[in-house]
Amino acid sequence: MLPGLMQTTPLMISGILTYAQQAHGAREIVSKLIDEPVWRYDYAGLGRRSAQLAHALKRLGVAPGDRVTSLAWNTHRHLELFYAVPGIGAVLHTANPRLFDEQIVYTINHAESAVLVFDRNFAALVERIAPQLTTVKTFVMLSDAERTIPGSVGAISYETLIAGEPETVDWPSFDENAGAFLCYTSGTTGAPKGVLYSHRAVVLHAMAGGLNSAFGFTAFDVVMPCSSLYNATAWGLPFSAPMCGTKLVLPADKMDGASLHALIEGEGVTFTGGVPTIWTMYLDWLEKTGESPTSLKRVVIGGSAVPRAMAESFKRLYGVSVLQIWGMTE
Repeated sequence: MLPGLMQTTPLMISGILTYAQQAHGAREIVSKLIDEPVWRYDYAGLGRRSAQLAHALKRLGVAPGDRVTSLAWNTHRHLELFYAVPGIGAVLHTANPRLFDEQIVYTINHAESAVLVFDRNFAALVERIAPQLTTVKTFVMLSDAERTIPGSVGAISYETLIAGEPETVDWPSFDENAGAFLCYTSGTTGAPKGVLYSHRAVVLHAMAGGLNSAFGFTAFDVVMPCSSLYNATAWGLPFSAPMCGTKLVLPADKMDGASLHALIEGEGVTFTGGVPTIWTMYLDWLEKTGESPTSLKRVVIGGSAVPRAMAESFKRLYGVSVLQIWGMTE
């Protein structure tokens, strides 16, 4: 067999970020936050802050193969973790805050995470479970110094942590089959089961998601992931979007009809995705208020079966196409 002579560059998650910085650096990212003003920056800014976070994590002693756990919503800071943690060769365990306390403890201990990063409205949860966490040495609250809750398990402010760190980094290259994300599924018998995603799997999934017969993104789309970042990496949207150069809108924990509609209309969202429960609430709100989404073109729905009436309502009443997807965490 004659070997090919094409490039054999490993498929790295950091490569998606580097490409987005270079090709779509000025494309906007908009993020709602927990009790903070809306955050706006772009893919160039995402690259700079992810580099700062990478340096900060290494300063904390996070090494390749180590696990970092996040308990967080869809925000720009959580997105920065999505690139910085696997970017340095570590593994991001996206814990599901909707599990029972004992299940969350189990997954963090099973992952043997050294760092726990959490949104400020999970502070009470973290304080409850902290005494049972056997491997966590550092707690980081996803907030600025002013809004970091005093005494909350001795948590460091995220903004304080990354402040002053260099805004560039030489992302390492390593085996593309190395672990990148650790997601636990509770849809089985017994304790939650960990599923370890590789860099190769994440990059290929992002490429497939952006294809025209799948999500069909273009650089003119505005994408709002309402599927949680802790749920199978939000169906790959945080990677497909920068790969295709779309504007990205992150709704944090604001999933009520009024909040979603304000973002859709205010930011010109053309594509969004989430579980049926979210869209039931949104359609009910639209019916009660008489409002209509003017920019929205496509909604992808997964997690459970899509009611036929939901898909028909989106199309008949608002001209929005529905794409049903299905897949297990594993």
